[in-house]
Amino acid sequence: MGELEAFAYFGMDAAIQYTQELGQLWLANPDFSRFSTSTWRHEVRVLRSNPDDWEYEHTITTPEGILTCKTAGNRKTVWVTEYLIKHDEDIELIRKYMPVHPLDVQAVNQLYDRIGEQGILRGFVWGEQAGCWQHAACLMDINELILRTFDKPDWVHEL
Repeated sequence: MGELEAFAYFGMDAAIQYTQELGQLWLANPDFSRFSTSTWRHEVRVLRSNPDDWEYEHTITTPEGILTCKTAGNRKTVWVTEYLIKHDEDIELIRKYMPVHPLDVQAVNQLYDRIGEQGILRGFVWGEQAGCWQHAACLMDINELILRTFDKPDWVHEL
């Protein structure tokens, strides 16, 4: 049973999320090297490989420094165990070097047409999550991010 059929089975309007591998850290078992560039080399070390309890250590090398983070997950979800942003200046490495991969507009349009009047197509923007605040919350601890909205609002705006 597909997504549209599942919503119809329960008498609900569909809310279908478009996703595309664009180098997001939360993906399980992707080939991160294909998202690397000459100025953003993304390497992954597998710490645990059990599909019910896996963890990856990510090392991203840029011309001006190295960023690291860790992600973990299971068959249902993925979470960040160590955030990419550890110092204020880390956002400059992200701003200057993190590649932004193109969205497959044709695939989005095809999914939209397939859904038709049966529901809505949920948006997708580049990043770890769909939206700038959600993306930022995947790059640093949300508690720290909230405090910085008061203590360093200009820094948060730059992020």
